[in-house]
Amino acid sequence: LYILYMGQKTQVDNRVRIRRAELELTQSGLAALVGCTRQTVAFIEKVEFIPSVGLALKLADALRIPINKLFWLTDKGTTS
Repeated sequence: LYILYMGQKTQVDNRVRIRRAELELTQSGLAALVGCTRQTVAFIEKVEFIPSVGLALKLADALRIPINKLFWLTDKGTTS
């Protein structure tokens, strides 16, 4: 899943799955903490869905990690 950011094809990568596993949380457990569905957590982990800013902040808080360590932009080259 890509976004267009400053003329570049960019992906929003994350470490939600890794951090969730470090804290021994299930997808359902994390979803309950942040008020979304297990499927939403699964799609975020597979980078098939980019969460809203509000949900991203809730995830960072629940996973006890700074948001910029949980989500970041990855350049995939310029578009023509």
